[in-house]
Amino acid sequence: MEQEKFNTTIANVSAHLSSLLKMGVPLVRAVQTIAAELEPPIQLIVNVLESSLRSGDGFSASLARLKLLPHEAIEHLTQAENQGQLDKALKIVSEDIAVGVYLPNRPEQLEELYQEMDSQQTQIKTMVINLIQEAFHARSRDLHLEPTDEGGRVRFRIDGVLKPASQLLDTQTCKSIIAQIKEMAKLDVAETRRPQDGRIILDMEHRNTQPDSPGERVRIDLRISVCPFVKGEKVVCRFLDRTAMPASLESINISQDKIQRLRQWISHPFGTILVSGPTGSGKTTTLYLLLKELAEKEQINVMTVEDPVEILLPNTYQMQVNKSLGLTFSAAIR
Repeated sequence: MEQEKFNTTIANVSAHLSSLLKMGVPLVRAVQTIAAELEPPIQLIVNVLESSLRSGDGFSASLARLKLLPHEAIEHLTQAENQGQLDKALKIVSEDIAVGVYLPNRPEQLEELYQEMDSQQTQIKTMVINLIQEAFHARSRDLHLEPTDEGGRVRFRIDGVLKPASQLLDTQTCKSIIAQIKEMAKLDVAETRRPQDGRIILDMEHRNTQPDSPGERVRIDLRISVCPFVKGEKVVCRFLDRTAMPASLESINISQDKIQRLRQWISHPFGTILVSGPTGSGKTTTLYLLLKELAEKEQINVMTVEDPVEILLPNTYQMQVNKSLGLTFSAAIR
């Protein structure tokens, strides 16, 4: 591809990416959309950019890794990315490339770089699966992945107490693992400034007490919470093992007189029940058991609005809040 045509294509890609971001399309998805429309060698450049984003690198850092644009352009994009104005900066950069202010460079050894990043991504995904399996087999309620000054710390909440799970991870590995968890939870990988919630569903094998016997495979729901802090993003994975859900209210630690009172309350045609308590106290379990009892009555239509839907209930119509589409709690109730 001639240099002039190469420059024009890069300018067009930047403008297209700017327009997609302005429309609210998540960065990684926008890059994927553009890559599908391109041909080599530009497609390979965008594929490498996508892989870098998936590893936890920011957009500007990914471009710097490619050495696609001069230092001045990278600085401009970095500042805009930190301010949440990447779409505007990309539009300006595309115009500057078109008139020759910035001259794109042709990245070298792209194929090798892409294969290396793809291999690293596979390794990171394996690490994530291994961490989740380790936490599950340890009967952990939560898996915490936390940034520290020394690196990434992994802790499991077992019997209400957070316990160190492994040695500290190096900062880049921790960052890549968090990005992989976000991708598996279908969150915006490139968004690091706002909290995000999602869900991962995996098949896990229970460890059998008999060494030679295969364990039973069960479906595990993971509720994912990502929060930005000064030192970086923190991820909490809450295990929602549906096989561990009690069969009825009598199976949990509630006195009989309180169970009778709860059943009396849910028999009323209208009203509000407020359930509160610390992490792991059984709020979600109690509410789902109440909904389960209601749904067993054929003459009642049970509908819920949740964020997120943690456990799928039979005979219950559960609605997942989606703020990006305007489906908020208030909108759903109306």
